[in-house]
Amino acid sequence: MFCETCVDLFRTIGEAQAKSRAMNGYKVPGKFTHRSTYDAFQKALSIGCYMCKRLWMYIESLCNDPDFVAKGFAAFESFCRWSMKYPEVKIVFEFPKTINVYEADSIVPVDPSKNRLLLPGYYETTNTGSDACFTLANNWLETCLSSYRSCKRYRPSVLKEWTPNHLICVKNMDAIVLCLHETGKISLGMKYATLSHCWGKIPDAQRLLLMRDNIDSWTRGMPNLQSMKTFDHAITICQKLGLDYIWIDSLCIIQDSQDDWHQRASLMDRVYKYSQCTITATAAENDTVGCFFDRDVNICLPSRVKFVQKSTYLPDATKGPTSESTYRPEGSKPMDLTFSINSLGELTKGSEKLVAISTIAREVQPLIRSRYLAGLWEVDLVFQLAWWSRRDGFPSTMYQAPSWSWASIDGQVLFDNELSPDLCYPLVEILEAVTCLVGEDECGQVQGSHLNLLGQMIDFELLDEEEKSGRSKVLCNGELNFAMI
Repeated sequence: MFCETCVDLFRTIGEAQAKSRAMNGYKVPGKFTHRSTYDAFQKALSIGCYMCKRLWMYIESLCNDPDFVAKGFAAFESFCRWSMKYPEVKIVFEFPKTINVYEADSIVPVDPSKNRLLLPGYYETTNTGSDACFTLANNWLETCLSSYRSCKRYRPSVLKEWTPNHLICVKNMDAIVLCLHETGKISLGMKYATLSHCWGKIPDAQRLLLMRDNIDSWTRGMPNLQSMKTFDHAITICQKLGLDYIWIDSLCIIQDSQDDWHQRASLMDRVYKYSQCTITATAAENDTVGCFFDRDVNICLPSRVKFVQKSTYLPDATKGPTSESTYRPEGSKPMDLTFSINSLGELTKGSEKLVAISTIAREVQPLIRSRYLAGLWEVDLVFQLAWWSRRDGFPSTMYQAPSWSWASIDGQVLFDNELSPDLCYPLVEILEAVTCLVGEDECGQVQGSHLNLLGQMIDFELLDEEEKSGRSKVLCNGELNFAMI
């Protein structure tokens, strides 16, 4: 169900979309006043409007103050801007008088052949761990492997039957064991799944890790995983998809062995690239949360992806967020993939960021054909320097990357993928960029770097901030301006 305002919004967008189609894909922008009062917004929520519910979920996720609504929504107002290039429509909702943030979504027409409601055995369900969701996931996986050429990973002859050195056998839920390649327990070419997850912050005594002193016992039987719901649910997903093995970094890499960690990290691209599929636990802030959640079926499916950790280069990814189940076959541009690193700020050890992304960098470097510089590429480096961190992001107290690299920040980092030489003219010139590597891997960890720029100095003075708009008054070379800081 949609409220009258959202129906009017979609009608307006539909008219603009028809214009865009008639103009052979020319981008058509537009603006729409979505809500002018808080009461009107609440009325839309009370009747169950899909779009307004989705927006409210986003607003609530940003509000830590329980009295925020009473304090901040007295002068509520929301606007919608969009730009479209047929058939895709990008919608941005803005709340300038309250939280001064925006929520972005993309809308594309539904292909009838991909309508999940027409799939035999699927029905709308309130939990992402239901049989209906697994019917859908199995259909996605089968379609991906049979229909998408990009998902059929070519293996050179020397890697035709390659498998990771350690895999967890999940054939029997009551007899889960760690299998070692060196003991002959892993057959060549064995199909397996991988898990992409956030370790999160939990007590060390509660965390489950493969160590040198427990590897032998794990080959006879894994400890109980029920307290680690993310692992437990991932194993259930594996079994439902008909896979007998899964690879989980914390359970398959010896964590107190630097030699094993660095050796396995250097092969991470193979581990994920050659897996049958990757389960991404995107909603689990730590390993105790899990992959299955109750959800409101009346909320539109989100299309804005925060980050996809390692799954940026995977054959396909089956996600487990709080409100939906979805999959994303490969197909993004290599440059965008390398920059999709928002959640790398959630790594337990910040020093692992460059190591964690090194496999992606090596994978796309032949396509980009550029020198790699501590998480960035030398080509168009000026535009890549325009990253920013969210409010929870702060410079690391210990050196893990140069200050001009996103990897120096603990927390989420965002890039503006709209910046390009075609749209912007840089006001600085890069004279020299040097990184000092820890080892021989040019895509790995660095221990020192410097960057020399040539440009015009600007006299910049921050005056004050407007409470309503969130804009700041600034003096730029003596002239009064407004800026979002």
